[in-house]
Amino acid sequence: MRLEGRRLALGGDVALERDGKALVQDVGQLAADFVGVAQALVDRLAQEVSDLVTTTLRRLGLGVEAIDVVLGGGLMQAGNVRLDEAIDRTIIAAAPKACVVRPAAPPIAGAALLALDMLGAGPATDAVVRETFTTDVWREAARRATAQAMGASDG
Repeated sequence: MRLEGRRLALGGDVALERDGKALVQDVGQLAADFVGVAQALVDRLAQEVSDLVTTTLRRLGLGVEAIDVVLGGGLMQAGNVRLDEAIDRTIIAAAPKACVVRPAAPPIAGAALLALDMLGAGPATDAVVRETFTTDVWREAARRATAQAMGASDG
Protein backbone atom coordinates (compact mmCIF):
# COMPACT_ATOMS: atom_id res chain seq x y z
CA MET A 1 0.00 0.00 0.00
CA ARG A 2 1.38 3.40 -0.92
CA LEU A 3 0.11 6.94 -1.24
CA GLU A 4 0.65 8.55 -4.63
CA GLY A 5 -0.64 12.12 -4.37
CA ARG A 6 -4.42 11.82 -4.12
CA ARG A 7 -4.31 8.14 -4.98
CA LEU A 8 -3.88 5.31 -2.46
CA ALA A 9 -2.59 2.22 -4.24
CA LEU A 10 -3.64 -0.87 -2.29
CA GLY A 11 -1.88 -3.40 -4.49
CA GLY A 12 -2.71 -5.02 -7.76
CA ASP A 13 -5.39 -3.04 -9.57
CA VAL A 14 -7.05 -1.76 -6.38
CA ALA A 15 -6.69 1.95 -5.69
CA LEU A 16 -8.64 4.78 -4.14
CA GLU A 17 -8.46 8.23 -5.68
CA ARG A 18 -10.06 10.91 -3.51
CA ASP A 19 -9.37 14.21 -1.79
CA GLY A 20 -7.62 14.09 1.59
CA LYS A 21 -10.69 13.95 3.84
CA ALA A 22 -12.51 11.38 1.70
CA LEU A 23 -9.34 9.30 1.43
CA VAL A 24 -9.01 9.22 5.21
CA GLN A 25 -12.66 8.19 5.50
CA ASP A 26 -12.15 5.46 2.89
CA VAL A 27 -9.07 4.14 4.69
CA GLY A 28 -10.98 4.23 7.96
CA GLN A 29 -13.79 2.20 6.41
CA LEU A 30 -11.30 -0.30 4.98
CA ALA A 31 -9.74 -0.67 8.42
CA ALA A 32 -13.17 -1.19 9.99
CA ASP A 33 -14.02 -3.80 7.35
CA PHE A 34 -10.76 -5.66 8.00
CA VAL A 35 -11.36 -5.49 11.74
CA GLY A 36 -14.78 -7.04 11.16
CA VAL A 37 -13.26 -9.84 9.09
CA ALA A 38 -10.56 -10.45 11.69
CA GLN A 39 -13.14 -10.55 14.47
CA ALA A 40 -15.25 -13.02 12.49
CA LEU A 41 -12.21 -15.27 12.05
CA VAL A 42 -11.48 -15.16 15.78
CA ASP A 43 -15.11 -15.88 16.59
CA ARG A 44 -15.10 -18.85 14.20
CA LEU A 45 -11.90 -20.23 15.75
CA ALA A 46 -13.42 -19.85 19.22
CA GLN A 47 -16.51 -21.76 18.11
CA GLU A 48 -14.46 -24.57 16.54
CA VAL A 49 -12.29 -24.99 19.65
CA SER A 50 -15.32 -24.84 21.93
CA ASP A 51 -17.20 -27.40 19.83
CA LEU A 52 -14.21 -29.75 19.94
CA VAL A 53 -13.86 -29.46 23.72
CA THR A 54 -17.55 -29.65 24.59
CA THR A 55 -18.15 -32.59 22.23
CA THR A 56 -15.20 -34.45 23.75
CA LEU A 57 -16.41 -33.78 27.29
CA ARG A 58 -19.94 -34.92 26.41
CA ARG A 59 -18.79 -38.11 24.65
CA LEU A 60 -16.52 -39.00 27.56
CA GLY A 61 -19.26 -38.22 30.09
CA LEU A 62 -17.10 -35.60 31.82
CA GLY A 63 -19.31 -32.53 31.50
CA VAL A 64 -20.66 -32.73 35.06
CA GLU A 65 -17.33 -33.36 36.84
CA ALA A 66 -14.69 -30.92 37.99
CA ILE A 67 -12.08 -31.20 35.25
CA ASP A 68 -9.19 -29.18 33.88
CA VAL A 69 -9.49 -28.39 30.18
CA VAL A 70 -5.93 -27.65 29.06
CA LEU A 71 -5.64 -25.58 25.89
CA GLY A 72 -2.10 -25.58 24.55
CA GLY A 73 -0.46 -24.28 21.42
CA GLY A 74 0.37 -20.92 19.96
CA LEU A 75 -3.17 -19.72 19.22
CA MET A 76 -4.44 -20.73 22.63
CA GLN A 77 -1.52 -18.98 24.32
CA ALA A 78 -1.59 -15.81 22.22
CA GLY A 79 -3.50 -13.85 24.85
CA ASN A 80 -6.29 -12.76 22.49
CA VAL A 81 -8.97 -11.61 24.94
CA ARG A 82 -11.83 -12.01 22.46
CA LEU A 83 -10.77 -15.58 21.65
CA ASP A 84 -10.07 -16.58 25.25
CA GLU A 85 -13.32 -15.17 26.65
CA ALA A 86 -15.46 -16.76 23.94
CA ILE A 87 -13.87 -20.19 24.45
CA ASP A 88 -14.06 -19.97 28.25
CA ARG A 89 -17.68 -18.80 28.20
CA THR A 90 -18.81 -21.64 25.89
CA ILE A 91 -16.93 -24.37 27.75
CA ILE A 92 -18.16 -23.22 31.16
CA ALA A 93 -21.75 -23.05 29.86
CA ALA A 94 -21.49 -26.68 28.72
CA ALA A 95 -19.43 -27.92 31.70
CA PRO A 96 -19.91 -25.58 34.69
CA LYS A 97 -17.32 -27.36 36.85
CA ALA A 98 -14.62 -27.23 34.16
CA CYS A 99 -11.53 -25.11 34.69
CA VAL A 100 -9.98 -23.83 31.44
CA VAL A 101 -6.19 -23.75 31.71
CA ARG A 102 -3.67 -22.24 29.30
CA PRO A 103 -0.17 -23.32 30.28
CA ALA A 104 2.53 -20.65 30.23
CA ALA A 105 4.95 -23.14 28.71
CA PRO A 106 4.86 -24.17 25.04
CA PRO A 107 3.77 -27.68 24.00
CA ILE A 108 7.41 -28.75 23.62
CA ALA A 109 7.75 -28.45 27.40
CA GLY A 110 5.12 -31.15 27.85
CA ALA A 111 6.95 -33.43 25.44
CA ALA A 112 10.21 -32.82 27.32
CA LEU A 113 8.55 -33.54 30.67
CA LEU A 114 7.02 -36.76 29.35
CA ALA A 115 10.41 -37.91 28.01
CA LEU A 116 12.09 -37.09 31.33
CA ASP A 117 9.38 -39.01 33.21
CA MET A 118 10.07 -42.03 30.98
CA LEU A 119 13.75 -41.73 31.87
CA GLY A 120 12.93 -41.59 35.57
CA ALA A 121 13.99 -37.98 36.15
CA GLY A 122 12.75 -36.51 39.40
CA PRO A 123 10.82 -33.41 40.43
CA ALA A 124 13.96 -31.24 40.45
CA THR A 125 14.47 -31.87 36.74
CA ASP A 126 10.80 -31.16 36.07
CA ALA A 127 11.16 -27.83 37.88
CA VAL A 128 14.15 -26.86 35.73
CA VAL A 129 12.28 -27.70 32.52
CA ARG A 130 9.20 -25.76 33.62
CA GLU A 131 11.32 -22.74 34.60
CA THR A 132 13.24 -22.83 31.32
CA PHE A 133 10.12 -22.87 29.19
CA THR A 134 8.29 -20.13 31.09
CA THR A 135 10.97 -17.56 30.24
CA ASP A 136 11.80 -15.94 26.92
CA VAL A 137 15.23 -17.63 26.85
CA TRP A 138 13.90 -20.64 24.96
CA ARG A 139 12.14 -18.41 22.40
CA GLU A 140 15.40 -16.63 21.59
CA ALA A 141 17.27 -19.94 21.35
CA ALA A 142 14.55 -21.31 19.05
CA ARG A 143 14.72 -18.19 16.88
CA ARG A 144 18.50 -18.52 16.52
CA ALA A 145 18.29 -22.24 15.77
CA THR A 146 15.61 -21.66 13.14
CA ALA A 147 17.62 -18.88 11.52
CA GLN A 148 20.73 -21.08 11.48
CA ALA A 149 18.85 -24.01 10.02
CA MET A 150 17.50 -21.78 7.26
CA GLY A 151 20.95 -20.39 6.48
CA ALA A 152 20.48 -16.92 7.93
CA SER A 153 23.19 -15.17 9.92
CA ASP A 154 22.99 -15.03 13.70
CA GLY A 155 23.31 -11.23 13.79
